[in-house]
Amino acid sequence: MITNKRVSAFGCIKGVIDYLRRGDTVFYYQKTFGIIAAARIPGSAPREFELDEERYWDVQFVTAIPTAFTPRGYTALSVSEIRETLGFNFFWAKTLKVPYLDKEQTERLLRAVIQRVGPPTS
Repeated sequence: MITNKRVSAFGCIKGVIDYLRRGDTVFYYQKTFGIIAAARIPGSAPREFELDEERYWDVQFVTAIPTAFTPRGYTALSVSEIRETLGFNFFWAKTLKVPYLDKEQTERLLRAVIQRVGPPTS
């Protein structure tokens, strides 16, 4: 998803993409590391790629993105730091995390992620 600059879902859960809207912030979470990047949705409608059964939104990154997709390539805001920043936890196994964040919570989390992983590079 990061390499293709999109947020995607595949197969039987691809409909979760329809919960997102233009202007939403998405956080990229890597299991055992935490949030590794964040992006915003600039488009007006999701797209579909039938061959892979993929439904997706194109995104614009608002943080730095990993330089390598290996354990040493990740800088992340950890689960404990996410909990500390927001004051609550998520059910991590789902694609869409519940509870949803309101605008102030989203911006607070985004500031913490930018502070940890850095701003976008040119």
